[in-house]
Amino acid sequence: MHSYGVSTARLSRFLVWLLLFSLVVDIGGGFGLKYLVLSIFLFFAIVKLIEERFNRSHFFEASVCVFFSAAALLSVMRGNDISSAFSEVSFVAFVSLLVVGNRVGADFLESNFLRVSLFAAIIVITTFSVIFIFPEVGVAATSFSAENRLGYIGVKAIGGGVPNVYFRWSIWLLLGFSLSLFSKKYSLSMVIFAAAVMTLSIAVIGGAVLIILAYAVIGGGSKYVKVLRIFSIPVLIFLGSLLAIYLFPNMSAEVLSKFSESSSSSSIKMGHIESILSLLANEPSYLIYGQGPGSSFYSTGAGSLVNDVEVSHFNLLRQFGVFGFALYFFYFFYVIAGLLRLGQQGYAWAVGLTVMFIVAGTNPLLLSPIFFVPLMLGRVYCLELIEAKNYERAKSRGSDVDVQWMSIPR
Repeated sequence: MHSYGVSTARLSRFLVWLLLFSLVVDIGGGFGLKYLVLSIFLFFAIVKLIEERFNRSHFFEASVCVFFSAAALLSVMRGNDISSAFSEVSFVAFVSLLVVGNRVGADFLESNFLRVSLFAAIIVITTFSVIFIFPEVGVAATSFSAENRLGYIGVKAIGGGVPNVYFRWSIWLLLGFSLSLFSKKYSLSMVIFAAAVMTLSIAVIGGAVLIILAYAVIGGGSKYVKVLRIFSIPVLIFLGSLLAIYLFPNMSAEVLSKFSESSSSSSIKMGHIESILSLLANEPSYLIYGQGPGSSFYSTGAGSLVNDVEVSHFNLLRQFGVFGFALYFFYFFYVIAGLLRLGQQGYAWAVGLTVMFIVAGTNPLLLSPIFFVPLMLGRVYCLELIEAKNYERAKSRGSDVDVQWMSIPR
């Protein structure tokens, strides 16, 4: 087994933290920080990969990279825009987390993501509070967030006006909420949940509720505690919803409006879905190998040619066909299955990522670092925990182990 220096491990940890921090601060790349950090990250990953050689256990991830990169190249050869094509598959660059994150420690990965989630939650809560108190700030925030591709931030024109604070990384709050809830860090989970509610995104709020319900069923504890959770949590969610409607009528009206048949957001998404299904029915070849990343189609929902639409699962099928669709889905379930085999330690990651996978389909996030980075972190967490357990078993049997690795401060 190769030697692994303490300094290399610390540098790897710093780069993982820096990558997550840069994605929260500059998710749209408008400040240049995201691309600078990613360049450094990829350079370090390449150097590390050359030193350590290819790990055969990463063959699946290599297949994902090759398939989607080849799909982008073929799409360009078929006449689609090169920038759009490779932008659609740029998420595969974050497979490098497997290389950089090697042997940083499972505990570090979880605690680090929790810190980033708390940082993100504070940003949401602070932004919401400032716009709520000073609505005029919302106008400047709208243009600033649009220019730098940070998300949708401003004031909604309903009632007296409600702050609209949806950063593009808002679904990261869901994984942070799951990790904090399952690890019984209830104070942290309440802060993250409050931030999730303040996004006013029905997908994010609904995802948080799903995580609570999952925790009620599979969270740790005695049988008595589990039964108490299963019966009490749904009641508390219902009572909490009624209290929220009473105390915050404007915010509640905005959230509930998403369920209305007249909701423009819902009608646009349904138009996207109908148009994609119609396209695949009329062009069976697209169903097999896809229309290609970077390609456009006419959507009745938008009433124009569109590319990156809010129904990501359907768009994945349209762009990459059944083979790309199956590969992406299978890889996702492969990661989740590995986490579930870890038992209680992996449940929090599995639940959080599964809910993120569902929610990402309601926005153009599935084929983006916003979803793929947490997915890769879950994969690395699984591998790190398995390696740590193998070490403990080898140590108990008195076998030779990599002392240098285990001497790294965990």
